[in-house]
Formats: sequence, structure tokens, C-alpha cells
Amino acid sequence: MLPLSILLQVPIDTTSLVDANAKANELPTGLWELTLTGGIVMIPIAAMLIIAIFIAIERWLSISKATVNLTITLSLTSKTWY
Repeated sequence: MLPLSILLQVPIDTTSLVDANAKANELPTGLWELTLTGGIVMIPIAAMLIIAIFIAIERWLSISKATVNLTITLSLTSKTWY
């Protein structure tokens, strides 16, 4: 009867494989470590994040300012028509 390791093509010494899997499955503990493991791809992603936050704040400020102006304009026009 053939040993099971030959049929499954599994190496006999699996301790080194277990150690390698344990190191590969370790997750970064912090945001900075996660960024460093991301490599150079993280630089454009971070730049786009900063630009998107800037645009969102700018749009929010301009829309809130336009809403105030619209409210004032509508209140003035309703007084002239009625």
C-alpha cells in the first residue's frame, strides 16, 4: 500500500510550511504598516483621497452658501409679489 503523502503529493516535513503560512497570514497591526505593505500604489490612492476630501468640503460650502442666498432671494421676491 502506498503512503498517503505520495498520493497527495504532500511533503513529509510540514513544520516549515506551517511557519511560512503563519508569517504570510500575519496582518499589519497599524495604519502605517498597512500603508507600507501596500507599496507605491498607496501614494496615488492617498493623493486621490486628499483631493476628494477637498472637493467634498468645497462643494458642501458652496452649496450651503447658495442655499442661504436662495432663501434670502425667495423671501425678498415673495414680499414684492404679495
